[in-house]
Amino acid sequence: QRRETVQLVAERVQLAPAALGEVLGAGELPEHRPVTAVGTFDPAQEVLVRGRSLQGQPGYVVLTPLVLASGALAGSAVLVERGWVPYQHDSVPVTAAPPPEGEVTVTGRLRAPTSRREGTIGPRDPAEGELVQTFYVDVDRLQPQMPYPLVRAYVELTAVTPPHPGELPLPLPEPELDLGPHLGYAVQWFSFAAIGVVGYFFLMRHVVRGERRAGQAG
Repeated sequence: QRRETVQLVAERVQLAPAALGEVLGAGELPEHRPVTAVGTFDPAQEVLVRGRSLQGQPGYVVLTPLVLASGALAGSAVLVERGWVPYQHDSVPVTAAPPPEGEVTVTGRLRAPTSRREGTIGPRDPAEGELVQTFYVDVDRLQPQMPYPLVRAYVELTAVTPPHPGELPLPLPEPELDLGPHLGYAVQWFSFAAIGVVGYFFLMRHVVRGERRAGQAG
């Protein structure tokens, strides 16, 4: 499954960017598909995504709504992960990492909303109230605090024209296109299982021999 996912992501990131409205209008949400969107950033509605590190340093990802300017989605907004900021920038709007003013063109990777799955262990956001910081890009959870409808997707920014005016936020890392530790873990656990089976065989053989000796001595 990991191999298939890596191959799919690798193919999609090589595609030419398509308009966000066209991609979403096709009735699917192809994750990591490059898209473009034109609109205006609204930093007053920013939210910080917690638990994001960059090169070993703790911090946040700045999530800013982009109010779309044209097409069928005009007047709605798409959440954009603009980049990473260090941990000390923990309030919004992040004045050290302002977005470009006026109309901009955003290019980025299309992603599906994230949320905590029921019955799983993991961080939890408050069920109600306005969120300034969140563990997830949960469109349904963030919608009540937004003054416009949100697109049911978000974008990981790779480029914006005009560019960010300052050094922050730092660019987001590219998606990992390797198999990671999954194969190593599989080999490791199968090895443990084999060792356990072999060890159990020798242990039982030793026990049986001991019982036989005891019977013969008796």
